[in-house]
Amino acid sequence: MTLDATEELERGERARREKRPADARDALARAAALFRQSGSQAELAHALTRQAQIERDEKSFDTALAFQMEALAIQRPLGDRKTLAHILRHVGDILQDADRHAGADPYYREMLELYRAETDVPPLEFANAIRSVALHNQRLGNIGEARRLWQEARDRYGALDDVFLSLTGNPGNPGVREADRRLEELSTGA
Repeated sequence: MTLDATEELERGERARREKRPADARDALARAAALFRQSGSQAELAHALTRQAQIERDEKSFDTALAFQMEALAIQRPLGDRKTLAHILRHVGDILQDADRHAGADPYYREMLELYRAETDVPPLEFANAIRSVALHNQRLGNIGEARRLWQEARDRYGALDDVFLSLTGNPGNPGVREADRRLEELSTGA
C-alpha cells in the first residue's frame, strides 16, 4: 500500500511541476488517503504539505492553510524538529501570501528557534528560512530587523553558489540577487 501511495505522491509532484493542478490535486489526495489508511504519519504529513503547496500555487490560501495545519498537527508529536521547522515556515509563508502577516509571526519565531537549535540544518533550507522571516519583517515595516535578516540571507545564499549552479544550470545566484534587491529597497525606501 505504501508503494502505491508513494507512486501517487510522485505522480502528484510531476503534475505540479508540469502545471497540471487538477491532476496534481487528484494524485496527492489519493496519496494522502493511502498514507492515512496505512497509518504512515510522517508520509501523511508530507503528502498534506504537498497538497498545501498546490493550493498555495493556485492562491487558495484557506485550503492551503488547512492542509498545512493538519500536517503540523501530525508532525508535532513525531519528534523530527527539522521537518517540524520546515512545516512551520510554510504555515508562515501561506499566512504571508494571504496578507495575514501578524498571524505568521509565532510560526516564524518557533521555526527560527528550532533551526537555530539544530546543528545540521541543510544550508539552503536555513537560507530560505531566513529569507521568509526577512520578507515578513519587511512587510511589517520592521526595517532594521528586515535589513539585518536580508543581510544574513544574502550571506547564507552567497555561500551556496555551487548549489544554485547544480540546481539551475545557471551561474547566477537568485538568492543573492533577491537579497541585494531587497536591501536596496530598504535603503531607498522603495
